[in-house]
Amino acid sequence: HLDTYDAFPCIAVWGTESGEAGPEDWYVLFPAHGVAIKLEHSVRISWDCRYVSHCSTSGCSSPSSPPLYSFFMGCRTTLLNAVKQWTLFHASAKLLSKFKSEWGKLK
Repeated sequence: HLDTYDAFPCIAVWGTESGEAGPEDWYVLFPAHGVAIKLEHSVRISWDCRYVSHCSTSGCSSPSSPPLYSFFMGCRTTLLNAVKQWTLFHASAKLLSKFKSEWGKLK
């Protein structure tokens, strides 16, 4: 899949609580590029998920394998747009206040 609503490249980190390798045969795939990265404790990947198709697989885990967790960091364009709008609004309010102050001096 693609994460078309992300604002910029993302980062993903995989790990286990114990620091052990984790389950066997888990991968993140980049099919268009023919790349498969084995997922285990401390693997970190950064890519532009807006344009690079990706997915993950989970193989057979034995009951003794520690769970493998992922932590994904990215920023949605909706959040980025909201921050931009707030910044513009705040800057406009400051400019309007300054204009009113200067206008009052001219009277």
